[in-house]
Amino acid sequence: MWELPNGWQCSVIGTCLRLGDLRRTAVRLGLYVGAETLNDYELHGYFVHDAKIDGRVGRILQKMLESEHEGTVRRFSRCRDVAELGRAWDEAVEKGEVASAYWAAMTHPALDEALETRLFGEVHMVSHLTGASHRGELRALATLTRERDQLSDRLRRSELDRLEAVTSRDAEIGRLVGLLGEAERAATVATTECARLSAQIDGDEIRRLTLSVEEATRRLVAMERDLDEKGRLLSEGTAERRRLQDENRDLLMELARAERALQTIAPETEESADEIRVDLAGRRILYVGGRKSTVSHAKRLVERCNGCLLHHDGGLEQSVAELENTLMGADAVVFPVDCVSHNAINCVKRLCERRAMPFRALRSSGLGSLVDVLGDLAS
Repeated sequence: MWELPNGWQCSVIGTCLRLGDLRRTAVRLGLYVGAETLNDYELHGYFVHDAKIDGRVGRILQKMLESEHEGTVRRFSRCRDVAELGRAWDEAVEKGEVASAYWAAMTHPALDEALETRLFGEVHMVSHLTGASHRGELRALATLTRERDQLSDRLRRSELDRLEAVTSRDAEIGRLVGLLGEAERAATVATTECARLSAQIDGDEIRRLTLSVEEATRRLVAMERDLDEKGRLLSEGTAERRRLQDENRDLLMELARAERALQTIAPETEESADEIRVDLAGRRILYVGGRKSTVSHAKRLVERCNGCLLHHDGGLEQSVAELENTLMGADAVVFPVDCVSHNAINCVKRLCERRAMPFRALRSSGLGSLVDVLGDLAS
């Protein structure tokens, strides 16, 4: 470590060792006062300064590097000259083993000044590219995280509405059952009383009781009609419950797609972080319909895929007649089936078939559905 050319310790430490490992080592061995509160830049600077000297810190770093990259160092040691060393470096970079290969090559006895300068330059530029990519991924991650939270909130509210509808329906069923029981008991009492009195009262009393029975019967018929009406309302409530269940299922699927998109755009670990693998090669995608809050995020997503997103609201504020003019400037058309009019869909299909232009129907207006078709549009 301390025998490297002055100034190159910075790139070796920054490339070949993780900051978390350096901080834990500094705290555990008491290398620097207040090491746990130093920011990343300060901690890196302390190690780089001390790595230039054959001392305690330099030997600790040497041990960490040899332990971390032992297998690659052993593989590179079989290189007999600078040409073989250069080929070994290129193969390691292809596999993504930049950190281990950089340490193994920079400390190899066959390394000459030309290859040394080349390796330093390549690692230096990778650090710039990684920083630029990381900033874009953080913005996309924030956008998709907000969309995921919105979907989760919609799902929670929909579930509460469904539970309230089911509770209300069950209460109405209980009330109707009670009313029916009362009506049946009243009819039974009236019939029994009529039979009992018919043998001991005169004709006028029988007629009066008969009228009472008829009145009770009419009431029973009215209550049965009311029960039928309530039954109809109950059926409608059951249909509404099924609709809510279907909506819940759709929301769950949309949430899962957003989560998958989130992992595709912004992986959780640094080792799997990579640029988006879709290249639209400057294609212009016309997005018809959708929600205003989603369109701006979709534009940024398409731009990150080296494309351009045009938008037509499907007839809400822009006329459908304007759609043909907008479509003439596009290479492909997409539209979310849950947030666009049938008139706009028919117009898109007719115009695209006339111009032999590709179009895709998105399952929903969420970003996850757009991510699913970008690969097809890029090919």
